[in-house]
Amino acid sequence: MPRRRPLRPLTWAIAIASTTAIVLVFALRPSSRSTAAAAGPRPRAAGSPSAAPVSATAIAGVFPSASVLPANLLRFSIEFSAPMSRGRAYEHVRLVDSANREVDRAFLILDEELWDHARTRFTLLFDPGRLKRTLRANVELGTPLREGRRYRLTIDREWPDATGRALAGRVEKSFSVGPADRAKPRVADWRVDSPPAALSRDPLRVSFPEPLDRALLLSSLTIVDARGARIAGRVTLGAEERSWRLTPDQPWSSGAYRVRVDPRLEDLAGNNLTRVFDVDRTADEREAAPQTERPFAIAPRRAPATSP
Repeated sequence: MPRRRPLRPLTWAIAIASTTAIVLVFALRPSSRSTAAAAGPRPRAAGSPSAAPVSATAIAGVFPSASVLPANLLRFSIEFSAPMSRGRAYEHVRLVDSANREVDRAFLILDEELWDHARTRFTLLFDPGRLKRTLRANVELGTPLREGRRYRLTIDREWPDATGRALAGRVEKSFSVGPADRAKPRVADWRVDSPPAALSRDPLRVSFPEPLDRALLLSSLTIVDARGARIAGRVTLGAEERSWRLTPDQPWSSGAYRVRVDPRLEDLAGNNLTRVFDVDRTADEREAAPQTERPFAIAPRRAPATSP
């Protein structure tokens, strides 16, 4: 069981993506965490036909997927192939260093675990008190991750899914730690790679100079045409969450377009387009509005050359 300590009544703005909304602010306060086990599957009635075998729930991914993460990493996201149980998450995750020692008090343990609506994505927050340099926990303990060292996030298979069954297997994510990131993402640094041809359904790709938060990235970018109409399509992410691709439902038309960005989009350290996570702004501070759009154009398709 992870150790639990009292939390001071502080409030941080932390964006958590869900299927229908983005939760922006929640209070961190001391309370007791329930350890009740999830209910197991209902017994099958006598004489009922046997159910078809159901494959065990598996871990579909652990994000960020990069192998080098910032020393002030804010969160991990763990995605599952089927809904999971509530109230057992923190018992089944551990952060260990290269000597296989568990990192003490690395994560923020909340009474209300951070699940998406489908309960297939769990957000595991590092303790913000250890990330913000002006707070006592950071001064006394430092950040949970130290630059230049290696760590493993381990997830054991005994974590029960929504039916009470264990996972298909144990998963580990190994990574090394780079410098802390205390800069806001800048849309001006992004690149629209080779805009697609008019009348095609080729994907549009936007590349970033750093990895961005996967869950927020999936919902924070939209493409609009010159009239402001949204281009519908299928969104996929590239390696290490360093690129975003939209394959349109309908062929592209020639003309002017814009990549429109929600300013709450965050990098791996929780910095968004309007503020650095590590810095508490006072009410009288004024900053220039961030760039939230990136223009590009699709040229008309050229007519094929004709022979003389």
